[in-house]
Amino acid sequence: MAAVINGSMSQRKAVAFYNVPRTTLQDRLRSGSVVKPKLGRKPLLSMDDETKLVDYACNRDELGIGFGTREFLRYAGDLAKKTPSCIQMRHALSEVVEVGEKETRAVNTP
Repeated sequence: MAAVINGSMSQRKAVAFYNVPRTTLQDRLRSGSVVKPKLGRKPLLSMDDETKLVDYACNRDELGIGFGTREFLRYAGDLAKKTPSCIQMRHALSEVVEVGEKETRAVNTP
């Protein structure tokens, strides 16, 4: 799409080169949206939690303490349980929005 927008390639050449339908290219050019691929699931742990997990495993290794797969997964599960899930976050946000809407209605009603 960038080549077509820049003018370095025509729409017809882009369709032939990238083997995409002409209408798809035209629709994307008109709307200006570029669909970015979303591969796989969203990570359950944040980067901070992943860093904690790796640090914990490395520290145990340096101390010479065994750290099996089960124990690693149990520790990762404990970290994941401490992190609020997407469903819990959505629920909390929806409650905040509902309270805000109620307060707005109360102020705006005569």
